[in-house]
Amino acid sequence: ANAISFGNLLDKEDAQVWRSKYKGEKKNKDGTVEVIPNPRNYDVLQYIGTAPRTSYLARVKNPNPAMPDAAYRGLATIHTA
Repeated sequence: ANAISFGNLLDKEDAQVWRSKYKGEKKNKDGTVEVIPNPRNYDVLQYIGTAPRTSYLARVKNPNPAMPDAAYRGLATIHTA
């Protein structure tokens, strides 16, 4: 399930960590590369100025009421549109 991943975020060759933390790259017209963050990734208490080493991916639940087990699921953590 890849619930826990270890690696170096500064190493772009570390595919497992790179895939969970970042969505991809976008090349700008001037030749620079902009990293696109994964919208599901978040750090706990980052807003108060901490620099946590652990980041998390938000859980995705299918909010579709037509799914067979929809009555037993809670609300979606994030909405995928």
